[in-house]
Amino acid sequence: MATTNSATARMALGVISSGDLAAVHTMMEEFCTPDCAYRGMGEELSGHDGMKGLVTGFLTAFPDLTLTVEGQVEDGEIVVTRFVATGTNTGEFMGKPPTGKAMRMQAISMMRFVDGKIAEEWEEADLLGMMGQIGLL
Repeated sequence: MATTNSATARMALGVISSGDLAAVHTMMEEFCTPDCAYRGMGEELSGHDGMKGLVTGFLTAFPDLTLTVEGQVEDGEIVVTRFVATGTNTGEFMGKPPTGKAMRMQAISMMRFVDGKIAEEWEEADLLGMMGQIGLL
């Protein structure tokens, strides 16, 4: 198990990149508080089910989704991670059929930890740019 909050954040992104939904759901239960909150990309979600739904939607749309950490800063209970998401749109995304096109999206995540678990996450990503890349604009 991770010994720092930044290592936990990095491990969570790694599990998502595995594409294994069962592992993602297990990770959410282990790494997130029961009342965790997510705010980003036009969404406000709470609890394990909300987080699982968000990640399941992205992995359905982009089964080869890879999240690559490019930078990270930890200050007490706050971890900020800059990462790049890449993948190919081979599944439905936001109610639209797959386009088969690849995307590369920059993102920044700020997580607040409580007792070593993710309690809140704020995320900003270039969703508009990504939608243009996959032909959904």
